[in-house]
Amino acid sequence: ILSYAVALVTGLIFLYFFHSVFTFGKMDRVQRRMIKFFGVMSASYFLNWTLVYSLTSRYNYNYLSTIIGVSLMLSLVNYFINHKWVFRKYHVFE
Repeated sequence: ILSYAVALVTGLIFLYFFHSVFTFGKMDRVQRRMIKFFGVMSASYFLNWTLVYSLTSRYNYNYLSTIIGVSLMLSLVNYFINHKWVFRKYHVFE
């Protein structure tokens, strides 16, 4: 489980810097943005796990199609939240 935790944190750091540079082009306020990003992604991972578990075990949906559907939906939600909140343009006095 330790290796999974290390892989998860490493992946989050990589994702943060990838989105900072390539997706949103924002490299300022790294600490503030990274904390927000980790919060958004942690909530997303939890929601992903909860939805997949609920839909497959409780409602007997197909596992693979559930993962694909939930992942697509949460990818759009993550992009929107990251665009509007995490990587938004800050004003001078913020």
